[in-house]
Amino acid sequence: MADLKFKPVRHDHKQFLEQASRRRGFTDAYEALDVEYALAHEMLAAWALPRAQFLAWSLPGSILPLWHH
Repeated sequence: MADLKFKPVRHDHKQFLEQASRRRGFTDAYEALDVEYALAHEMLAAWALPRAQFLAWSLPGSILPLWHH
């Protein structure tokens, strides 16, 4: 198997949309998925916030919320 190295790539969503919207049919297809994109965004936000809070609370000197005890 090839020795592949992970190389992160920055994603500029605004630039992506500007370029993709030039393609015929993209805007209609993108808008048709508006509900799915909104749902995915909410699900990711719901997953990320508690994880970020947990990571912050696990730092030395941080104070845990009352409901955590």
